[in-house]
Amino acid sequence: MSFGAYVNGKWYNPSNSPSIIKNINPAEPDDIISEFPGATAHDVQLAIQAAEKAFPS
Repeated sequence: MSFGAYVNGKWYNPSNSPSIIKNINPAEPDDIISEFPGATAHDVQLAIQAAEKAFPS
């Protein structure tokens, strides 16, 4: 099962992700539960902008 990131109320699939992160079952290290793309600096900036818009200070 693969996932993206949930940013600004939408599922977002980072297109330039340099890596895939595997969610591994700690009781069974050979059991990969899911995979998701690692975030780039651009992806993080999009999430920060969405959070600032949702929760202005």
